[in-house]
Amino acid sequence: MITIDGLITGIDTEKIIDGLLEIQKGQIDRLQLRRQGIEAKQTAYESVEVQLVSLQSIADRLSRPQANLFQSRNVEVSDENAVFAIANTNASNGTYQIHIDSLARTHQVASAGFAETDSEITQGTLEIQVGDGELKTITVDSSNNSLQSLVNAINNAKAGVTATLVNDGSESGTPHRMLLTANKTGEANQISITNNLAGSTGTATRPAFDFGNPVQAATDAQVRLGTGPGALTVQSASNEVKSLIQGVTLNLLAADSGQEIQIRVNPNTEPATTAINDLVDSYNAIMDFVDDLVRFNPETDQAGLLIGDRTVTDIQNEIRSAILDVVPEIGTSANRLSVLGISINNRSRLTINATRLEEVLAGRVDGITESDLQNLFAYNHLSTNPSAPTGIGTRLSQLIDGFTNIESGELGSVKESLLDQLASLNDSIDRQQRIFDNQQQDLIAQFVALESSISELQTTSSFLSSQLSNLGKIGK
Repeated sequence: MITIDGLITGIDTEKIIDGLLEIQKGQIDRLQLRRQGIEAKQTAYESVEVQLVSLQSIADRLSRPQANLFQSRNVEVSDENAVFAIANTNASNGTYQIHIDSLARTHQVASAGFAETDSEITQGTLEIQVGDGELKTITVDSSNNSLQSLVNAINNAKAGVTATLVNDGSESGTPHRMLLTANKTGEANQISITNNLAGSTGTATRPAFDFGNPVQAATDAQVRLGTGPGALTVQSASNEVKSLIQGVTLNLLAADSGQEIQIRVNPNTEPATTAINDLVDSYNAIMDFVDDLVRFNPETDQAGLLIGDRTVTDIQNEIRSAILDVVPEIGTSANRLSVLGISINNRSRLTINATRLEEVLAGRVDGITESDLQNLFAYNHLSTNPSAPTGIGTRLSQLIDGFTNIESGELGSVKESLLDQLASLNDSIDRQQRIFDNQQQDLIAQFVALESSISELQTTSSFLSSQLSNLGKIGK
């Protein structure tokens, strides 16, 4: 703003202008306060939405049909140096005794010795096949007729076999051998070679492989289940055995036919325990947050940002019902959260009896199965009927979807309304600010003109006074 110091009139013009504009400035301030209030409500609703989405994520974890948390399994092995085991949700709880009679091994054969790694070999073709795999033909000519070059050619052919050079440490003068190793274990994956290379000459040697005395024979793994006369024996081409116990994968590490190994499959309660605790914590956090938004504190005489707002209290009540109401059409032994040791305290918050929760999840409570727990949170997870009853997790997720829907949800509608109010307020503030600025400029111009006019009058007055004084002197 242009400064008018009132040097001519001695008037505090800035103070007068501020006073004349005070009403207009007050209107702008009130509009800005309303804008701050709406922005605070926007932040509050966004925070509610964030917490609802977090609760929905937890509900989805508890209600997903695939890899359901209530079907998670632990596997305990009596000798982890002999076997490593993992279990999926298809595994049944139980204890199994196994013996590992043998491991699956890859077929390995070695060539006769050569003096150097780049010793010359004869030319021709070498046909290689592993089991019933694709037959590969290796051509040896003058460009690759050395031992190292043959190793490279075999590896480049991707014949299901890996060639390497080894040194047997012999003092015969020919310690370098080519070792062929099948890429897959199992008796069926034996290496076979048709050697069409030319016969040895004075300078070139025809590689020869001793299949009668393999470095390592191709073998299957063999595992026995049980210790009685009816023990079951399975063979596997690999050391990863998936077919013996449903849902359990055994990774065999060491064989000892005389050693009995115990495999125990039991419920893994940790994922479900974590998710249920997260559900309770998230629910309580939402209840606390909404209560703070709609509460009046008589001690501080402060009202919550959304006091009197039915939208958030309606959401709060619906979330409470979705959590606490029974799941219809399933057995009464597991149709509400209380079966898990979850209760509501005098502040309407959820609490957990950790001991009861562990007992239920571990399957130590009669009449409550894993299927019951799955139905408690996702009753219609396998149903194609959209009107079928839903479990707690499913109905929570669907409810929150409705709240947060941009077009039709309660939160979406309120947020859209607040945006409209904010846009309208911003327009009003801009309009009032323009009026204020124009009035301020008009007043400044008027006072500048006043100062100028008074300055001119004072100049004229001084001139006239001077002339009159001179006339008086002339008369004397």
